[in-house]
Amino acid sequence: WEAVLSNLSKYGESSLTDEDWERVVWGSCQSDAYLKSRVTNILELLNLLRNSFSDALDHQLEQAMAFAAITSVDDDMDTKQAVERSGKKVLFEGLEVKVQQLKERGIKDEGIELWRHLWDKLDAMAKADSRYRINFAKSACSFNDDSRPHRERQQLYVVDPALTAPGYRIFVKKATGKTKELRQQLLDAGLGLDESQLELADGNLVLSLSIASAIGKERFKRALDVILEGLLNNSRSQT
Repeated sequence: WEAVLSNLSKYGESSLTDEDWERVVWGSCQSDAYLKSRVTNILELLNLLRNSFSDALDHQLEQAMAFAAITSVDDDMDTKQAVERSGKKVLFEGLEVKVQQLKERGIKDEGIELWRHLWDKLDAMAKADSRYRINFAKSACSFNDDSRPHRERQQLYVVDPALTAPGYRIFVKKATGKTKELRQQLLDAGLGLDESQLELADGNLVLSLSIASAIGKERFKRALDVILEGLLNNSRSQT
């Protein structure tokens, strides 16, 4: 560490190396010729990410690392046998295997409880009706209606719970035809939600990561029930 500080002092003061974490990054890059030549760009990128994502940075980095390591699967033989590869995507064979993966990643019990509140019910729907299919992937899961045209099959996409908070990001897809209706139902349900937490983006309804922490566990479950009821009503209307 003293050597890093000594070497840095030769270059004078810089806003990119005035914090300890920046100095650690700078020092780590010195042993590799390519990284050494790009250390300024690396520090600029990391600072941009911190400024852009603020309090959500830990979760965003966690998701990015999950994607970066997507071809790396637990060496345990039982886990290997319960994993299917589709191209470079890792799919887990069933809800319980996915839950075990969440536990191994260190997701807290409350996060898993809230995750299961949604996926236990969707899993039951998929098992009861062959139209429905769930992809339990490494860092997110999706609920799909295979009776629809290919581009309209994905109905719900849910990013895994965060390590630092119990909630998770939910995308109710435009293909459901329910996004505006569900948004209004959630706002009118007396759950303490505001419009900023329920974004409409490209026709998709996006529930922010912070909702569970903001409104509490029981209200978050009620919000999930509103979404589940909307999906269930879609199912009934097609039978």
